[in-house]
Amino acid sequence: VVGYGVQKKSDLTGSISSIKPADITSTPTTNALKSLQGKVAGLDITQSSGQPGASISLTMRGNRSLKADNNPLVLVDGIDYGSFVDINPTDIESIEVLKDASSTAVYGAAGANGVIIITTKSGKAGKININLNAYVGFNGWATVPEMRSGDSYINVLREANQIAGTYSTDEALFSSPEAYKAHLNGQYIDWADELLQTGVTQNYSLSVSGGTEKTKAYFSLNFSDEQGQFTGDDYKVYSTNMRIDHEIKKWLSVGVN
Repeated sequence: VVGYGVQKKSDLTGSISSIKPADITSTPTTNALKSLQGKVAGLDITQSSGQPGASISLTMRGNRSLKADNNPLVLVDGIDYGSFVDINPTDIESIEVLKDASSTAVYGAAGANGVIIITTKSGKAGKININLNAYVGFNGWATVPEMRSGDSYINVLREANQIAGTYSTDEALFSSPEAYKAHLNGQYIDWADELLQTGVTQNYSLSVSGGTEKTKAYFSLNFSDEQGQFTGDDYKVYSTNMRIDHEIKKWLSVGVN
């Protein structure tokens, strides 16, 4: 798919990369564009933070502007979608990446940073097709920092104050005598344990498609839940997609997506 039409690949002179469905779903992610990482030469993808659902920045063959936006134009079934594609990755038929001036020329200035064309799946004539895709993964620290507590924590404070020449008594190392006694009695907080967690990432997708020569339909449901490494850092996505195409006459077709 190029610009607003379809051409044979042999007719193209521009630089184009094509990503197939198996490559898109092989990377578990809530943003389908992340699946392009390492699969398209010249495309750099940077996530703004480690937070689940964080936005991403895309750069095609380096920056073209010092101040303006360097993200490529992202089209989903011909509609400008922005850099966050919250479409279910299993609903995508293919992704075409147009890189150079000759292949993006039909888009004018909008395609100056490259163009990413996403085509979603549609129903096909034949028997009903049912697909179920699911995965579960874990997101956590390889090594959790071990917090000092009890006598070990007091020893560190004592040695640090002795080196600094400010040590007097163990009680003076704390804000109050009560805080000192509470720490000795095990009434302390392990902040690393309180703040960090082993997050669970899961995704479930169900799609049904089929139709006749004149009427074709596609329907899908998707639930995605991504937990980060910090307690309470969670990103959930519920999505659905429905597409119906019907041929009224040989010269007239209608559809809804």
